[in-house]
Amino acid sequence: MSLSCYRESIDKQRDGAPIYLAGMTFYLRRWGTDESQEFLKALNRKLFGPFHKQQVSDQNLIYSEWLCGYGVVNFDGVIDAETGQHVVYSAESARGIFANPEYFLSLNHDLINCAMSFEYYLAEEAEEDLEELKKK
Repeated sequence: MSLSCYRESIDKQRDGAPIYLAGMTFYLRRWGTDESQEFLKALNRKLFGPFHKQQVSDQNLIYSEWLCGYGVVNFDGVIDAETGQHVVYSAESARGIFANPEYFLSLNHDLINCAMSFEYYLAEEAEEDLEELKKK
């Protein structure tokens, strides 16, 4: 197997890769980049202060704030569950979704898992190589 199967697009990591979930598209930055880590470091300080010992219960809030403030850069095809209306992306609409505890264990976790998975951030050539390997 060639290393090209693992070559990620720096542009997709930085600008967001399309993630397709249940007919919706979320443009999501990569978890784990230097920029993402710096955001998380500042976020932890902002949420908990400099001496907080992280608890398991903090994780959902961290994921929520990461998605709202850094990870999701756009979305499309999102329909409001209450009104049935199309939701236009904005910082406010993103916060309304990702900061809602009703989505913490479902949508938020799915998106975080995608942000951690290299497959969504592959360079175009690597995507082609990966598809070819899947056929074998």
